Amino acid sequence: MSTISRPAKASYLLQTIHGLINNTSDRDKNNSYIVIFIADLDEAPKSIKAEEMTRTFGKYIDQGFITVIEAYPEYYPSLTNIKKRFGDPDSRRFWRSKQNVDTSFVMCYCKDLSQYYLHLEDDVRSSPSFVPKLQEFITRERDTFLVLHVAVKGNVAKAYHSRDLENAASFLFLMYDEMPIDWLMEHLQKIKLPTRMEKKFPMASLFSTLVSRLPLRLMLPETTDLWSQSLTYTIKNTRASTLWPL
Repeated sequence: MSTISRPAKASYLLQTIHGLINNTSDRDKNNSYIVIFIADLDEAPKSIKAEEMTRTFGKYIDQGFITVIEAYPEYYPSLTNIKKRFGDPDSRRFWRSKQNVDTSFVMCYCKDLSQYYLHLEDDVRSSPSFVPKLQEFITRERDTFLVLHVAVKGNVAKAYHSRDLENAASFLFLMYDEMPIDWLMEHLQKIKLPTRMEKKFPMASLFSTLVSRLPLRLMLPETTDLWSQSLTYTIKNTRASTLWPL
């Protein structure tokens, strides 16, 4: 996940990470990583957040379960004078363009870490034992997806084959100032999987946003328990400053 400082110090990052830790078994912790990309452009909030991470999650950083990274400034393309589209104000164009670049960066960093990649927003609530539930969902869908939606709303939580990350990251970086990330990924799916466009969802949402405060079970039918049952563009070198190594 990538994270930046929010206005008025509204942050859900710690709550999100605590939830991921508490809802991941010790066995699953040995087979997965949490990578946190501190994406602030200014050094002051970046340093504060880095210190907060090591103070709060030092045990899991030492174990290699959590890795915290930052990008070198030269990685970013121009985020000023972004083309005007969709009637968005300057602040909105900046935010959505930077989100595309941030997502591209963390995808590139993670592309060789595991077989699958789960991209999360920094303000999500996870369901209990979400890892085996996600594994079951992926197994059922096999290789028929480019993006697998594991939350019922927005860009909160999506799973990918790691083998697809380099193409996805290149596409986001190339088109970073064109449109929001959800729309870009829909375009990429049309290119890569033109005959398989139906969105896939799990039987129950594995994640929900903390911002809306909606409990996960409200996303399900009343009787359903929570999961009871090729691009040639070459992306810039993603040199990350790893604050704590894998």
